[in-house]
Amino acid sequence: MTNDEIRPEDGQETPDHSTNMLNGLFGIVNDLWGESQTDEEDLTPPAAVPASAPAAKPAEAKKPQEAEKPAEEEGPRAPSFAEFCRGADETVEWTEVLTGERDPYFPPELQLFFAEKAEQVLSGNLKAYADVLNRVQPLADLQPYTQTCRIIIHTPDRITVRFTPVQDVDRFTPEIRRGYLAGVSLRCARDIFALLPVEQVTIAGEKDGKTLVNVTFPRDALHKVHFTYSDPVRLVTASGGVIAE
Repeated sequence: MTNDEIRPEDGQETPDHSTNMLNGLFGIVNDLWGESQTDEEDLTPPAAVPASAPAAKPAEAKKPQEAEKPAEEEGPRAPSFAEFCRGADETVEWTEVLTGERDPYFPPELQLFFAEKAEQVLSGNLKAYADVLNRVQPLADLQPYTQTCRIIIHTPDRITVRFTPVQDVDRFTPEIRRGYLAGVSLRCARDIFALLPVEQVTIAGEKDGKTLVNVTFPRDALHKVHFTYSDPVRLVTASGGVIAE
């Protein structure tokens, strides 16, 4: 069954599903101090010279070099987009699961769970969506990069992910901050699309009541993207998303 055939059930309430994550902090690399170096004094006696010539003065000891001053401490570092993509989830092919095909990317016990839920997922059952999200925890590996993530199921075709960025986000340079917010957004959307047959994923990054990023990705737009060679900020803006300066 294709995703276009999925429809919400009549009279079915839309539950909210939330996933809270632990705080994640980025390490700051300390700069190394330069080592002071002192040249040894030349104690070799001067060679004999004619009487008419003035005697050579012994070489003066060189002053020790001053220790290099440490560079100013750099601000916190955000992970690269390649880091965000490295742990992206494999896609669950629900129609193949329904026919009993086995996927080597998933352990046997998880494949059995998928087989139990496949028919309900493909029929657009929202409780089945929540069961799958609770079991797989698709955004759990984003714990180092966000403070919290909350997944909200609206319809069988539409899901929203709300996340709170790391505390250091305000200390990032504007360029690093935009790349970080776009990277988190794309990774969240990619993993939701990989797990469930939704057509649209909205990502909202918020901190202290302020929206830092808001974007809605259609499945077809991201399905064609080669993430390894993509600019996350351009992908977000190309989808009509807004990233705060």
